[in-house]
Amino acid sequence: MSDVSGAIERMYRRILLIVGRGRTQTGSDDGAVQLQQVRLGRMDTVDNVPRLAEYGFNSMPPPDTDAIVLFVGGNRSNGVIVATGNQRFRMRSLRPGEVSISDNLGQSVLLSQDGIVVNGGGLPMRIENTPEVTVDTPKAIFTGDVQIDGNLDVDGNIVAQGDISDHGVKSMAGMREVYNGHSHPVEGVKAGTDSVTSKKPGQGQ
Repeated sequence: MSDVSGAIERMYRRILLIVGRGRTQTGSDDGAVQLQQVRLGRMDTVDNVPRLAEYGFNSMPPPDTDAIVLFVGGNRSNGVIVATGNQRFRMRSLRPGEVSISDNLGQSVLLSQDGIVVNGGGLPMRIENTPEVTVDTPKAIFTGDVQIDGNLDVDGNIVAQGDISDHGVKSMAGMREVYNGHSHPVEGVKAGTDSVTSKKPGQGQ
């Protein structure tokens, strides 16, 4: 009878150890699997715990991020992190159905009920390694200067159905200044009430 009681006691303890809740301390994201050190209690810290995440969504939690750890068979040497969350940097006040991606620097993408909002957190944004970018919208609004690095080639590099100018590196204000000063070559000017039609602009704007 004592053997049965002992087995039940050991099984009970293993069941209690299957799920652990703690906070990440430090981690490594250099290998095939991200590893984290998790502090589960005052005297209980587990090293090199693999962290699983949904395919295509990758993150490196900052220290003191909440973590839920599952231990296979209640074995504290065989755990895996299945969920993480940070109370300090969580985006708050989401409405039903809204989705967000955010970090500890203030950068975020919010799929809100009013539309998509991208917040750069005061840091630069880049679009890299793409042969073409299409903006399919009837209106694009810029609240600041627009600068183009390099020359615009409407026959090759840049295709526009609206107005476009070839200025090298200029702000919108600079483009307007050049445009206002450009001229059209006019041939066949006559005297009196005769009229002629000017050619299309041949001067770079």
